[in-house]
Amino acid sequence: ICILCNSSLESRDHLFFNCSYTWEVWNSVAARSGFTAPREWDEVLTELEKFKTPHHS
Repeated sequence: ICILCNSSLESRDHLFFNCSYTWEVWNSVAARSGFTAPREWDEVLTELEKFKTPHHS
């Protein structure tokens, strides 16, 4: 059981996207940073790609 919300089995997906406690944290960070809190891993990867610096040859 998740120690943060006591409502579900603890897993990577639960901790990052489904836990009510961490969802509030995501939303708080997102609001301050100007992005939308992700709901699944592909959204996280898409956001991280935006910060990738271009490689010069």
